[in-house]
Amino acid sequence: MLVARERIGPGRRLSGVVALLAAIAAMASPTPAAMASPVVGPEAAVAVAIGDQPLDPAQLTLARDVVRAMDFDTSIGGALDIIYGPMRAQVMREVSPDGKVTPNPVFVAAVDEALLGGKAALKAKVLDGLTRYYAASLEAQSLRDLAAFLRTPLGRKFIKSPDQLTQADRREVNILGDSKPFIDQLAGVGPGSSKVVLAVLQRHGDSDVIIADFNVRLCAGVKARGLTKTC
Repeated sequence: MLVARERIGPGRRLSGVVALLAAIAAMASPTPAAMASPVVGPEAAVAVAIGDQPLDPAQLTLARDVVRAMDFDTSIGGALDIIYGPMRAQVMREVSPDGKVTPNPVFVAAVDEALLGGKAALKAKVLDGLTRYYAASLEAQSLRDLAAFLRTPLGRKFIKSPDQLTQADRREVNILGDSKPFIDQLAGVGPGSSKVVLAVLQRHGDSDVIIADFNVRLCAGVKARGLTKTC
């Protein structure tokens, strides 16, 4: 059984991710004259993020550490749950429209495997795009400084609950920004992050693409479990 092509476009379901990225962009108040030049400008960095040109592996490693420290994995995973959760319910309704038939647990396992696999693959594409974006946007030292800051108590608060920053917190951030350019740079590159997320999802997260991928994965799963030879 393959899922019907019901429109599940992700655009309206990404508010959590986009809100997080917008908050990151708004957390610092950059002074343009004090802002250090990134590796490339924000628009060019977005193009790099969704492109396939090779980037310096060392720079990618540093950028990946920043993306990990920002906990994009959790926030994007939560947003994708809003897309993939209803798909599971839809499949179960197709198995038993009136809810009176108990689905074969082996089939349910294949469904869950297909959904988890699709979600993981899409999340990996988004995280890869963000990694490429930060690698193209910030110098190596700024990436190191940013990752280190985000792992401090103040840095975690700065990212997860910026509205709860106290005056003392803000003074500390401003003092840090006087000596470390990454604070101002973060405000400059933040808006591009949301553009990267949306661009990747427009390319790989269209409802038809998601459903086609799910159907392929589900077919492989039911075949592997001996439920069918064709699908």
